[in-house]
Amino acid sequence: MVRKHNGHRDSCRDKCILLYLYKSPLFAAKFLFILNITLFAILLIPWLLRWIIFTAKAINDLNHPVVSNFYPTMSVGMLVLASDFILIGKNESMVEIFWICGTLLTIIFSFLIPYITFKENRVKMDHINPAWFIPPVALIVIPIAGSQFIGNARGLLDQIFVFINYYGWGSGFFIYLALLSICMYRFILHNPLPNTLAPTIWINLGPIGAGTVSLISLINRSTFIIGKEPFWVFGLISWALMFGGSLSL
Repeated sequence: MVRKHNGHRDSCRDKCILLYLYKSPLFAAKFLFILNITLFAILLIPWLLRWIIFTAKAINDLNHPVVSNFYPTMSVGMLVLASDFILIGKNESMVEIFWICGTLLTIIFSFLIPYITFKENRVKMDHINPAWFIPPVALIVIPIAGSQFIGNARGLLDQIFVFINYYGWGSGFFIYLALLSICMYRFILHNPLPNTLAPTIWINLGPIGAGTVSLISLINRSTFIIGKEPFWVFGLISWALMFGGSLSL
């Protein structure tokens, strides 16, 4: 009887452990989802107040060849929250709000920041750093949530969704490759990054993870692409090459 009782207790314990392990990723995902929303709401307030109260300083930073590249992080946050509401929040209205606002800001910044940076001969070798990757990475993030709109609309609206998503991934990915070559030129022929900019080297992980996930999501939702396997292979190869390149940096 004792053996049966112990066996039953151990079985219940094992089931509880398995149930905990099964539910713990979902609990962690919900916790991070709430944390993301909270942090975004907290950081959005000073970001907006700075534009309202210290407009001149905000514009001055927007004209800086290094600091200006960090402005699209706000729009990237909106796009990430749109993906969170798809997977965890299950709220289509919030998905549309965050994705539309994030996409508009991302496209605006992706045109504005390079134009401001390169319109004059004021860019020096010291200004070249991986923070330049932020605008193209923001474009790459657009299809992660935006690809879910493809096929859910009709007529011209569906074609607009297709164009925006493919524009985001295509332009962002190839602009990143161009800027990567410029940064590699700086790393080889110039001084190392200063301490304040050294952490920006991890921005290379953006195209590796977000670029691959974005491409796979986009291809899976595109009904006009019949043979999807070559694109999956391209995503895997590009992921491997960029991951190896990031490790070498």
